[in-house]
Amino acid sequence: MKSYYGKKILEIIPDEYRLIVGEIVLVVAFFLIASPSTLFFHSTMGIMSLLVAYNIFFLGTNYLRLSSQPFIFSISILSIVYIVIDFIRVFLLWRNPFLLRNIIDLTIQLWLVARFAECAVFLIGFLAWFKRYRFLYLGLIYLGSVVFLFCTSFLWNVFPRSYQPGLGLTNFTLVSEYIISAFIYITLSILLFRKKKISVSVLRPLIISLILSIGAEVIFTMLRNQYGFMIEWRVMVKFLSLLFIYQAVVQAIQNKNGKARLSSHWWSHFKQSTQSQRETDDHGLD
Repeated sequence: MKSYYGKKILEIIPDEYRLIVGEIVLVVAFFLIASPSTLFFHSTMGIMSLLVAYNIFFLGTNYLRLSSQPFIFSISILSIVYIVIDFIRVFLLWRNPFLLRNIIDLTIQLWLVARFAECAVFLIGFLAWFKRYRFLYLGLIYLGSVVFLFCTSFLWNVFPRSYQPGLGLTNFTLVSEYIISAFIYITLSILLFRKKKISVSVLRPLIISLILSIGAEVIFTMLRNQYGFMIEWRVMVKFLSLLFIYQAVVQAIQNKNGKARLSSHWWSHFKQSTQSQRETDDHGLD
């Protein structure tokens, strides 16, 4: 009986989404089990996000072309930058002794920096799509701007205060979150307006990812203290959003290559990229 219902459920889910649905179930299960341990949960999710972002970057550089798929290409190349900032933010949760500052305030500042960088990725994607500027120049400006914002928070300590103990998020943080959510909503609207320019198999996961991103920002505005349930919920939703971006990149590659099929599982590409790198190193030694 169980196998019968299992087969019926699999028949409902499209083939290209079965793996990602399984991953979502595993992530939610991990969230329910590990969320009581904040440090373990954030560390694990940070590492997994970095691995997924690396695979998105690997696929973008090896299989996509700016001339044919400028928007999805821009996302695949530049997304790893804000994921690295998120990973640094997770590292700070270990209460590093060399930082004589409010750790919670700093981590929230870096969250905002990463979200601003994410919005800039979408903007660059549209500019490359409309062929307004050269992607190389946009990428260099983007990288310089993100490094500058990171330094204002992490090194120079001039970034506006984002969290006050006992009070929660500052007005600057709340306004920033609303602006970020509005920008993501505008991105979603533009994609829907120009949906004829993007394959449905690519557009669908992009829309889901953007909706989840808006949800993560809305959840973040509900934060009242550093031990709230909303922190883990926000991180999980953001990771699911990244998984759907990965799915969109895979679908774009499959549409471009025709019969060439790629696995929808990000771990397979991680092993493939590391194996190809080892083969390159061995060839260089020979």
